[in-house]
Parts: sequence; structure tokens; C-alpha cells
Amino acid sequence: MGRARALSIGPGIDPLHFHGTVHSVFGRALNIGLDSGRLAALVATELPNAPATIRVDPGGRAFTEFAVPGETAACRAGILRFGGGLTVDLRSAQSWLAEAPDGRPNKAAWQSLYNITTRTTMAGELKQWPGLRICLHPENFGDMPPGRLIATLDPLVGLGPGLTPAGDDFIAGLAAALYWSGSGSLLAPHLPGWAARTTQVSRWLILDSSAGQINQPVCDLAQALASDGAAPAADAVLKLGHLSGTAMILGLLAGYGFAWPDLAADRGAAA
Repeated sequence: MGRARALSIGPGIDPLHFHGTVHSVFGRALNIGLDSGRLAALVATELPNAPATIRVDPGGRAFTEFAVPGETAACRAGILRFGGGLTVDLRSAQSWLAEAPDGRPNKAAWQSLYNITTRTTMAGELKQWPGLRICLHPENFGDMPPGRLIATLDPLVGLGPGLTPAGDDFIAGLAAALYWSGSGSLLAPHLPGWAARTTQVSRWLILDSSAGQINQPVCDLAQALASDGAAPAADAVLKLGHLSGTAMILGLLAGYGFAWPDLAADRGAAA
């Protein structure tokens, strides 16, 4: 048994009333399958804000000490109770909502981020997965007609390692970039089918990102790309999962490259 206080809540959860079942439990995160069909998450303080995510202070203990898959999770009047005895007070939690970046990316920043990300060890690991090599070349998305973009993304659904497969992470970053650039409707007819083909966690990652709702580090990075700085800090995103952050950045670059092909022009000059 234990008690915790929620610090923040992302969109997609009614902070006063919901009911569900624990889907999966990890040291720093706990997923809840809501009766509505939505997947929500309870995460430790050091993890970032994200859609349908409740950040809490577990007092230095692992969530595996508090809950197990299959037990109930019910929130009434802002108090979330689990069948195993854990209680979380949501009443004073701050609401969080992803904010769109201010304007289009700075070209120098886009190219700098490209060079930083494609040279990481994680990018090298992505290259080893059959079918994911295209993710390492966001510059190639600038000259893609819409039909070819869809045909390129479709095989990436559910592809690669992780609770959210790297192919889905790439699609999420790209979808958010398209939404912020005003081209989000391009993917809309395909998203429900793609979301149904992957893991439950990835399903909501894809659907949320298509409306510009993605975790805070990616939002912050997108804002940095739109600033005057030529070298945006990517560490917070690169630390997401093992390959998730890397794939999201590459997707973000690809989505912006599709929307504004000039960003990738002469990219070699920035290397």
C-alpha cells in the first residue's frame, strides 16, 4: 500500500472521474487501460509530461511495489485508487497541454539537429533493423509526393524494437511536424488503420501526435528549432526510451522536411 500526489496531468484523462484496469507495470511507469478504450499512464516525477499521462512522486519506490497488471484503477472526485491499495491524489495536479512551436524551423537548426542525430549510436542501431533505414534519411522526404509518403510510412507501422516500436516513434514525430506545419490532414485517412496494427501504447502515440499532442521534450525541441539558435539541445529527447527519442527526432526532421523541402537543401554544408 502507498500514497502519492500527482504533479501534472496531460490531456486525454478526466482528472475527476475514470475507471480502468492496470495494463502493465514497470519501475518508473504504470499503464492503465481505461474503460473508454484510452490508454493512460502513471509515471515517476523524472519522466516528462505527455498526453494521457499523470506524473506523480512515488517517494523513491518502484511502481512494481504498488500495483500489478489486471487490478482495478478507479478515480472518484480526484482520488485514484488501485485494487492493491495505492492511492493517488489528483486534485492539485497542474494541467499540461502540448503547445505548437512558434513558426517554421530555422534551417541552420534543422541541419544541426540532423547532423547530431544521425551520428548517434542509437541511429547506428536503427540502421541495423531491416526496413528502418529510410528513417535515417529525413532529407529524402522533401521531394516526396503525398502518395509516396503514405506508401513509405505504411511498412514502418509496428516495425522495430520497443514497447513503442521505432517505426511508430518515427511516424509520431513526423505526424506532429505535419500537424504543426498545417499539413496534418494528409495522414488523417490512414491513421486509424495504422493505429490498429500496432501495440496499444503505440496506438495512442500515433493518434495523439497526429493532433500535435506529443511529449514535452519533443515539443520543446520543436520550439528550439523555430528559434534563432543554430544548435538545438536534443539530449532530453534522445534519452526517451532506448531508440524512441532518436526515431522521434528523425520523424520530426522528416515531417518538417516534407513541409519545407528547402530545410534539407545543401545539408552537407552544415556537417
